[in-house]
Amino acid sequence: MKQKTLSVLVLSAGLLLSSCGDITGSSAPSTYTPPSTSVEASERGSISTPTSDSVDESIERKIILKDNGTTFIGSGISVQDNTVIIYKPGSYTVSGTLTNGSIYVSLEEENEVELILNGVSITQSGNNTLAPIYGANKTKLKIKKYKGTTSTITDNRIAISDDAEDSAAIFSNKKLSIVGAGTLNVIGNLKNGVASDTKIAAKNGTLSIKAANTGMKAHKSIVLGDPTDEGTITIESTNNDGVNVEKRDDDTFEEGDVQGVQIRKGTYTITSKDKGIKSGYDVEIIDGSLNITSTGDDGINAENDIYLKGGTTTIKAKDDGIHADNKLAISGGTNTVAQSYEGFEGLEVEISGGTNTAFASDDGINAGGGSDTSSNESPWGPSGGGSASGSSAVLTISGGSNYIQCSGDGLDSNGNLYVTGGTTVVNQSGNGNGPLDYGERGEFKQSGGTLVAYGSNDMLVTSSGTQYSFLGSYASGCSTNSYLALANGGYTWLVKPQSSTAYSLYISSNEFVDGSMVFSYVSSANPTNEILRGLYKESGSVSGTQIAGGTWSSSNVNIRSTTSSGGGGGPGGGGGHR
Repeated sequence: MKQKTLSVLVLSAGLLLSSCGDITGSSAPSTYTPPSTSVEASERGSISTPTSDSVDESIERKIILKDNGTTFIGSGISVQDNTVIIYKPGSYTVSGTLTNGSIYVSLEEENEVELILNGVSITQSGNNTLAPIYGANKTKLKIKKYKGTTSTITDNRIAISDDAEDSAAIFSNKKLSIVGAGTLNVIGNLKNGVASDTKIAAKNGTLSIKAANTGMKAHKSIVLGDPTDEGTITIESTNNDGVNVEKRDDDTFEEGDVQGVQIRKGTYTITSKDKGIKSGYDVEIIDGSLNITSTGDDGINAENDIYLKGGTTTIKAKDDGIHADNKLAISGGTNTVAQSYEGFEGLEVEISGGTNTAFASDDGINAGGGSDTSSNESPWGPSGGGSASGSSAVLTISGGSNYIQCSGDGLDSNGNLYVTGGTTVVNQSGNGNGPLDYGERGEFKQSGGTLVAYGSNDMLVTSSGTQYSFLGSYASGCSTNSYLALANGGYTWLVKPQSSTAYSLYISSNEFVDGSMVFSYVSSANPTNEILRGLYKESGSVSGTQIAGGTWSSSNVNIRSTTSSGGGGGPGGGGGHR
């Protein structure tokens, strides 16, 4: 890359170990003759420094920043003007202020440099200058926030060359770690906040990032928190993603490496113009408290898989709440999409656990959306529909407590829809869509769990599975002040619409038994045993107006009694973005 010329003056090891170095001008004191290892760098950001030899860990290394007067104790340090150069591995305690300068760390052999920030303030300005903190070449850069202190790193540069890498307030060519119990504020007014050409790991203390572009960016992985972490990270991106792992074709991984974004514990608040979390690989949320607001795109987006295993995740998004190009697997945690166009989406969606809620202006859960493209088209075209044997689009619910409220389709698969467990309530509204939808060449089967799906009367589908189910409609509609009820086996299941009038109801539970069932409209009731938002199970009968009835038996498993205002009766035709 084309870079700025910077002369590096290196003090001899003996002088560094015995006294405090102080270089305040563009040249060394007249009594000091630079050794032959001093180098003039011909490129900005790739300054040639002496070989990174070993450092005696018993020697204290301190850097006291001051405009045109930075001082230091220990070896492996050089200063020119307001640029501090570190060229040996080890720990360096840094304090003081630079109003227009940087710390440049460069090791020729792969090793770690730890910067212990003890109340540091660094601002870098200008055009084609170094990042405020830059870990170059083979440096593994570790930033430690000293307990009880606050440090601020500000990138006020105007521009850098197009091929320069250090387009962040804190940048490292190799792995970047941010640890410690203190507070670190990072302001990336030029472009990104914190970035690495490989990996980022951050935990403990308080980290606040504000960036004009991406808040936190890496190429292989970003790992936030650890199993004992109580840290807090806040990320605000003005024009791009909050957290981004950008996939490259030449990325290589070792066994056990994290690929993509992993959140282990801690508290995180992410606000972004585009995607809150974007990964070219996977996203895995194991624990922690995560709050994402995306004003222009998805909350969480992965080009491969997304795994929600624990913790609490809350998302407000303009487009998809959570989108995986491949698989979205939810096995635990409390996961809430409080605002979205589509709530949960993946080519395959598997829900086996957790407490999951989605509010969407279009589909609540969509399987088969495929790659997240601006055209929002299904991969099978506008008619949708995979085949039962060949389509990879499948929505499977085998567990969890799931509530969906949407204006498009409730549960929507471009291929197959299977319910084998869990408790799911779908509150759907909006004509031209239905509470349940699956591909024209797919299938919908329920063989376990409880599923209640109510809403419009336009596109009604029913199960062909082995568990007793009923699909009914009520032409007059049931308002949010009334109930639809199904009585069976000495119990009455009451459904109270949560957001709009319901004209249809699909209901199936593994608690249903052989014998009669009665579908009714109930104008008023006082149920006490709520299973999940607006779904109650009460002992005995509840007075109401009967709409339909039937008898469940091995020869009459899926009962249907409907009238359709929109010519429904078959599968809804593929779902997807419609």
